[in-house]
Amino acid sequence: MERRKGSFLLIAALLVSALLVLPLMTPCHSQAAAADAKTLRIGVLVCLTGWFSTFDTLEWEEAQLARDMLNERGGITVKGQKYKIELIAEDCKSTVDGVVAAANKLVYDHKVKFIAGPAAFFSAAAKEVCEPEKILRAIAFATNTPGSLGKDTPYTFLCHNASVEHAIVGITAMKKVFPKVKTVDVINADDGAIPYLEPIFKKLLEENGVTMVGKVIGYPNEMVDFSPVAAKLSVSKADGAFFGNGLPEHAAKTLKGLRELGSKKPLIFMSSGL
Repeated sequence: MERRKGSFLLIAALLVSALLVLPLMTPCHSQAAAADAKTLRIGVLVCLTGWFSTFDTLEWEEAQLARDMLNERGGITVKGQKYKIELIAEDCKSTVDGVVAAANKLVYDHKVKFIAGPAAFFSAAAKEVCEPEKILRAIAFATNTPGSLGKDTPYTFLCHNASVEHAIVGITAMKKVFPKVKTVDVINADDGAIPYLEPIFKKLLEENGVTMVGKVIGYPNEMVDFSPVAAKLSVSKADGAFFGNGLPEHAAKTLKGLRELGSKKPLIFMSSGL
């Protein structure tokens, strides 16, 4: 199966490495000293258990692939010194408290100085641990929730604005595949991000000639039965449904519910979790 482009941890791990070496890196010449490789340790905040693990487990696998790709090429070079990359993962357990505990382990037990993650709205929970210790942190899949990025996070960097970029790709595809869709209901996980993402989704849709009907339809992150969401969509007069942030199984269950109710309207969903 083709590996997904734009994956969270793969990009984040690579870019955390870049944050270290860019200020120091010099061009590699053949006459550079061939010193024995040292180790660059990068912490990874990733949900390996709990509801978000269906997304993050795959991202962790890809982060390891990125590590292997770099190490097979000899690692990275900083002022003539070779460094092999070591990834240290801590399980965030798909909870805010789990993120805080995992961040504490990476910073105070493993004493890492560079961290990739966590994804989505979990990012804000790592701030209080990482920022005071000046830990360079690379995140992707930002949901625009307060505390994730801002003036109070000078050591945190956004490497891939997944919420917005996925929406742009989804809308572009929708225009091409379903050109008759001019109105849509928008669905998004109700994790605190809706007030911040709703105006962005609405603007992007309008710029492409599509009108968002009503307000965003939210649902709990840990929701299992999506028949209530499907029921709302099936009776709506909108031409289609547009999924913002959510996991692949969320969109799949919603689509299954729509079809079981006899609705043939298209559901558009983009995610690096596919």
